[in-house]
Parts: sequence; C-alpha cells; structure tokens
Amino acid sequence: AQGAAIVYTPVLLGGIFQATGNASPAEVPAKARYLDIDLARWAQAWGRKCEAIERATLERQGRSWPTPDDIQVNDLEVRFIASAVDLYEEGRAMRHCAFDYLKDCQEQAVLIGSIRKAQTGRREATAMFVRYPERWAVKQVKKFGNRMANPSAVIAADAVANALGRWGVP
Repeated sequence: AQGAAIVYTPVLLGGIFQATGNASPAEVPAKARYLDIDLARWAQAWGRKCEAIERATLERQGRSWPTPDDIQVNDLEVRFIASAVDLYEEGRAMRHCAFDYLKDCQEQAVLIGSIRKAQTGRREATAMFVRYPERWAVKQVKKFGNRMANPSAVIAADAVANALGRWGVP
C-alpha cells in the first residue's frame, strides 16, 4: 500500500535454515558452485570489486585440465586456458561468456585459447576449439564484447586447429 511503513527486523539466516531443516547454499556442493558464479555476476552487474572472493570461489570450482603448449602463428600467440580462474579472467577481460564453457573445458570437449599479440601479450580475441572424433576444429573466434574477430585472429585460430591435429583425441 502506498505510504506504508516498512519495519526491518534483523534475523539470523542460519537459525532459520536450521529451524526449517534447510541447509545454506554454501553447504550444498551444487548450490555452492552456482552461488559462486551468481555472486560474481551480481558483483559485476553492480560494478563492485570483490576479486579476492571471486578468485577464491573460482579456485574451489575445480581442478585445472590438460592443454597443449602455446602456439605462435605469425605475430599472434594462442595461450590455452587451463583453469577456472584463467577462464573467468579471459571472459572478464574480453567481456564475453567464455566461463560458460567451464564444464566443457574440464571434460576436454572444448579448448579455449586466448589469442594475443606475441610481443606484448595484448589480448586480441578468444578462440573456441571443439574436439571431434578425429580432430579439433574452430567453433568461434570473438574479440572484445563478442564482436567478430579480425581476419588475422581467425586465420591464426584455423592454423592452430590444424596444428592440434589429434592432440588429446583418444
């Protein structure tokens, strides 16, 4: 109702969880994983910095995974991403959704590569490579903000897919 007063009453949320037989999301592994992602997204949406919390929660997200060595093509270098923290950082730096592929990376169905200037390390694009039964192929190459990558980055990604050959393919 218009003009109604709101009275705030502090409560112990843990006590409510205990009284109702519920558990804190942090105590349920599946909920905790989502909570970590959700907190990072809210922090970003509100323009808040909580990098220490983000890093700690991402590190709990799981192990690193095997990746090939970095590959240089002309003046560009593809650095393969091998951890949740690095995947999150790539998505954050490039303002796109690379982190959404965490599970695929952990299962080695996908490789994500940060395409950078070899001399300076400046990010140019991010490439996604998908594993097929006999080879790796480029699925997408995007630059900052999910925009279409420059032709040189696309050419480099294609060359890397060819160089990968059967790497990691059973």
